[in-house]
Amino acid sequence: MLVINKNSCSLGGWTADAGLYGRRVYVGPKNCIIAANKVISLLSSSVGLLTLPWMYNHLSVINNATIKLAINGSCCLLILLSPILIDTITRRYVLTMFYDKPCNHFLVIWYNTFMKQKYVSFPPEDIDHSHTSFLCGFQARNQCFILDPDLLRKTDPHAYITFMRYDFSLDLAKYKPAVPLITDGSNMCD
Repeated sequence: MLVINKNSCSLGGWTADAGLYGRRVYVGPKNCIIAANKVISLLSSSVGLLTLPWMYNHLSVINNATIKLAINGSCCLLILLSPILIDTITRRYVLTMFYDKPCNHFLVIWYNTFMKQKYVSFPPEDIDHSHTSFLCGFQARNQCFILDPDLLRKTDPHAYITFMRYDFSLDLAKYKPAVPLITDGSNMCD
């Protein structure tokens, strides 16, 4: 469990003691599905790796090398790629998010490849919503995460406003056009 060390807000105040840090503002609705997919993927891949020697011995009766290569290659590809693909998608999924109002920090918890919980702490200034895509809802500390902002808004409106950066002033210098605008009155269409 995590708890805030009230004396150290400089690093987000995260320590690994008993208790909770801040207020839990978001719990992912698909946490059980993510965990089940990861467990099934890891188990099926390990069973597939264990059966490879047996399958190799039984394929020795086939005389065509092309068929042997195709069967072994497709089995190895499925055994190795399924956990990698599932991990690529699910490692970005936010299981739980905490918000500490006095230190103004968020904590995101997610699963790594082997179902161990990983943590990252960041202030609202580090949140970047400009790189959103299908597999990236927001970016913080150079990591992409997937989160349902409507669920966060319903749980804690203040944390939602801070998370979406609605309480920050808009910095237009950050959004300069790549091509400078023509301001001398000339017309490019002539």
